[in-house]
Amino acid sequence: MDFSNLFRHETETVNFSSGETILKCGEMSDVMYVVIEGEAEVRLGGQVIYTAKTGTLLGELGLIDHNPGSADVIARTDCRLVAIDKRRFLFLIQQTPNFALDVMNVIAERLRAMNHHAMESFGNR
Repeated sequence: MDFSNLFRHETETVNFSSGETILKCGEMSDVMYVVIEGEAEVRLGGQVIYTAKTGTLLGELGLIDHNPGSADVIARTDCRLVAIDKRRFLFLIQQTPNFALDVMNVIAERLRAMNHHAMESFGNR
């Protein structure tokens, strides 16, 4: 799912340099991000789970459920992101009906990938 088109005219962005931490596992965040330019690595226990590219959401779970981050997110390249706080998130859900479904699809895809990864790990024991 590519969310970058929804934010292509955004003027307020946040920049992270290559190697800089965007989100830290175990820490609270009051925003989620959309990658507009660059790539970021999502890491769990130091292992790269996936690489977030243009259009990818980051930190959506923490914004939705108010719990600490579940993974580290590190800028792989210089990144330009759009930060979305809770108020804006709720506005997007109300004004853009498919936005909520798209976010749910992203969460479902990631859950399925993690389930697959867990099953592979159990199979190797």
